[in-house]
Amino acid sequence: MLAGPVAGPAGRRRPSARLAAATGLILAALAAPALAAPPATLTTFAGDGTYGAAVPGQAASTHIPDPEGLGVDPAGNVYVTDGQTNQVLKITAAGVLSVFAGNGSAGTPVPGPALSSPLGYPYA
Repeated sequence: MLAGPVAGPAGRRRPSARLAAATGLILAALAAPALAAPPATLTTFAGDGTYGAAVPGQAASTHIPDPEGLGVDPAGNVYVTDGQTNQVLKITAAGVLSVFAGNGSAGTPVPGPALSSPLGYPYA
């Protein structure tokens, strides 16, 4: 656990989601998702701390306005739910961001391709 309050680039003082990975890393969804590796060094791995929709490409130089939930798959990809854009973002271990699910519209998910479906404020 990190000691003391941690503020993100946009001043969010409490992470909206935390996840301890099997590798010992701690992920926190601040204004920009961050990693804390023992001995508690905080590193931003995605998001530039500014407002706007995420743009696929380098994760560290795009916007993630409202990161809410975090998940990690066995390959080390990180999934971030964004409540503002109603999307699930995928960040590879190489730092490349793509939209995994959601068409950017709020609504009830519909069966079919994940990128074609609306999502209603996704969180994990």
